[in-house]
Amino acid sequence: MSAGGIEIAFYPELAARSLQDLVRDFDSGSSPADAVPDDELPLWLSEVALAIAEHGQAGLDALLQRVYAADEDRLRGILLGLSSVKGNLREAYRPRLQSLLLSYLDDSRPDVVAEAVDALAYLDGKDARERVLPLLAHPSPYVVGSALRYLAKHFPKEARPALLRGLESPEPLVRQNAVDELDEMEDVEALPHLRRLLTDADADVRLAARTAVSNLEDLPNQDKGR
Repeated sequence: MSAGGIEIAFYPELAARSLQDLVRDFDSGSSPADAVPDDELPLWLSEVALAIAEHGQAGLDALLQRVYAADEDRLRGILLGLSSVKGNLREAYRPRLQSLLLSYLDDSRPDVVAEAVDALAYLDGKDARERVLPLLAHPSPYVVGSALRYLAKHFPKEARPALLRGLESPEPLVRQNAVDELDEMEDVEALPHLRRLLTDADADVRLAARTAVSNLEDLPNQDKGR
C-alpha cells in the first residue's frame, strides 16, 4: 500500500481499516489488537497517518483538524500524511499545505523541522528553496539531512557542492545522507570522494558508501569518475 508514492511498508494491515477506525487508532495510540510498543509508536503513527490520507478529502480534513493539538510523534505523522495527498486534491490544498509546512521550518523541535522539509520535497515545494537553504547550517544532523534531500530532489546541480561538503561533515548521519543522495543522482564524478568513505569510522556510512560505489561503478561511462 502506498500514499502519494510514500510506501506503507511495515503495517500493511492498515489498508483494511476504515477511516473511522484509523482516526480512533491514531488518537489513542493503540492498534486494534494491543498497545503499540513505545519504540514502534512513531513509525506506526506515521503509517496510520498515511493510511488516513488514502481516504481522500475526508482523511485530509481529519489530519488537518489534529495538527495544532498533536504531540510531536503525531505531528510528524500528520506532516507526512499531508505530504502524501495526490491528484486534484493535492492541487486544491497545495497553498494551505505549503503554508502550514513552511510554518514548521522555525520549530524548536528538530525532528518536526526535518519532517516538514521532507514533506515539502514530497509536495514539490520548489518555491521553498530560500527557506530551506539556511537549514544546511542547522545544528541538527536530521534537519541538515532533510535539507540535502530536498535540494537533491529539486535542485540537483545546486545540491552537488552541498552534498560534497556533507561527505566531510563530522556528523555520521549527514555523511550518510550525502552519500545516499549522490548515489541517487548517479553522480559518477563523486566516486573518488565516496571511495574515501569506504573506511569511515561509522558502520552505516561505510555501508552506504559501499552501496553507492558499487552502484556507480556499474553505470555506463563510470570510468570518468575514477
